[in-house]
Formats: sequence, structure tokens, C-alpha cells
Amino acid sequence: MSRTGGVAGMSRTTLRVLVLTVALGAITLVLMPLAHPLMVRSALPVSVPWWTLAPAYLAVSLLPIYYETRGEARSVSLTQVALAIGLVFVSPWHLLLARVVAGTVFALPIRRQSPTKAAFNITNCAFEVATAATIAGLF
Repeated sequence: MSRTGGVAGMSRTTLRVLVLTVALGAITLVLMPLAHPLMVRSALPVSVPWWTLAPAYLAVSLLPIYYETRGEARSVSLTQVALAIGLVFVSPWHLLLARVVAGTVFALPIRRQSPTKAAFNITNCAFEVATAATIAGLF
């Protein structure tokens, strides 16, 4: 059990999560300017607006695939499919916007997560996009 005593009576665990959330957010903001689009939008035969990816992210988050192997139940979310589509057809900043909008809708009104948990999960979504866009832009 965590003791209170941090900032404004927060538990140490909550304070650690908030520090990690701020660190992930800072790393995301450092990585995003390094991310470059994979393709020039005018050269693509298909245009995908960023706002169509937000419902796609939300749908794959709401509909995970459940299976059982060796007596253990597992689940898989297909958010990487939406991420891969976004990396090719959308600018990195628009992809980040779509992921954060979907993550916010999923965390707050649907899952009703606490503010600390929602902030961490949304920041983690942003970090995922920033990392993928930066690495994909290197190739």
C-alpha cells in the first residue's frame, strides 16, 4: 500500500505515474518533429483524412480478439492496423491527433478511467505514434 505524502497528499504511486506520464509526453514532443511522412500526399492515389482514422482506432480498441491458448485467456487489439494505414496515408501530426482523440474517447466516456490512468493511457498512445512515425520515417 502506498503512503500519502507527495504533492497535495497524492500517493507515491500516483506521483510516479504522473512523472512517467510527463516524461512520455516530453519524449513524444521531442520525437514528433523528427517524424517525416512516408509518402508525399500528392503522389498517393488515395487520400485518407485524419478524422477517419479516429473511429478506426476506436473500433479496433472496442473490439479486441479474444482467444485461449494453453489454458490462458488472451486478447489482441488490432490498433497496429490503423497505425500502419495512418503511417502511409496521413501526416505524422494528423496521425497523432487521430490516435489521441480515439484514446481520449476510449479512456474517459467509454472506460470511465480515473484522470491519472486516462492521462497515462492517452500519453502512451501518443508515444506509440511518435515512436512508430519516427522509426518509419528513417526508412
